[in-house]
Amino acid sequence: MTQEEHLTYKTVDKERLTPMMVQYLEQKSSCPDALLFFRLGDFYEMFFDDAVVASKVLELVLTARDCGQEKKAPMCGVPHHSAGNYMQRLVAAGYKVAICDQMEDPSVAKGIVRRAVTRILTPGTITDQGGLDDQKNNYIMSVFRLGMQYGLAVADLTTGSFEATQLITGNTVAKLTNQIARYAPSEIICNDAFSKDPYYAQILGSFAPLISIREDHEFSSNKILEYLGTENEKKKKKEDWKMETVQSLLYHSAASALLCYLEDTQQSKIPHLHEMRFFSLEDTMDLDAATRRNLELTETIRGKNQKGKPFMGD
Repeated sequence: MTQEEHLTYKTVDKERLTPMMVQYLEQKSSCPDALLFFRLGDFYEMFFDDAVVASKVLELVLTARDCGQEKKAPMCGVPHHSAGNYMQRLVAAGYKVAICDQMEDPSVAKGIVRRAVTRILTPGTITDQGGLDDQKNNYIMSVFRLGMQYGLAVADLTTGSFEATQLITGNTVAKLTNQIARYAPSEIICNDAFSKDPYYAQILGSFAPLISIREDHEFSSNKILEYLGTENEKKKKKEDWKMETVQSLLYHSAASALLCYLEDTQQSKIPHLHEMRFFSLEDTMDLDAATRRNLELTETIRGKNQKGKPFMGD
């Protein structure tokens, strides 16, 4: 079956779909940029475009399922008891994975079993140690651009670290590039303005994290206020916030969007995150990417091995 013969999300006639496929597409619409693992009995199934992609990455047999139309829907699946390994492989390959589970017992359900997305796995939010390197942090970064100024927030769900800064003076492009080199995030979320930054490609350079453009309302959500401590501290900090300039709100915006994203992927609050630590670049030694590479701070130049892992070559 060629790619042209596949039914896709764009070519399917939604008015003629079977009820189960309607439910599948409803769940898929809530996470369009993720590969949806849809629980059907003892298997997680993928359909349409997701099945085509997953079958290639995971080397699964691509089959088809009747969906109420002349052409069948592409399909591939994995047993639910071993699905974690397949999910980790997809995330390691740079994909997002949405897990859609059965929310009621099929034996007592009336009609189609109710299903819902219970978690979204991404390179920067995965916490299963089986899919992580225990020799380094797994950072996710949020970048908020306003003109040529940037707000930055970084978190690691495995350790609970949560930090933020802002780049408002000097060569902010170089500073942002250096911070990306410093943290080496596996995933970056950003506002649309950053994706249109004239220095976008230069800033990312040789780094290849998963990039997700988030809606502007997440950066202005003030979600960070929920993580500022006791009610009295929140009240005080809210009042202080109102007195701050636009520039000093840069890192608040980046942090708020990051928290929104983490709650979205985990489908819950993130209580184990430490209180956000704000730092100024003036208080740190800002090493550029070339210096970090030459000092072999995170990996060796020759074998790309991480600290503590000797090069086993010639």
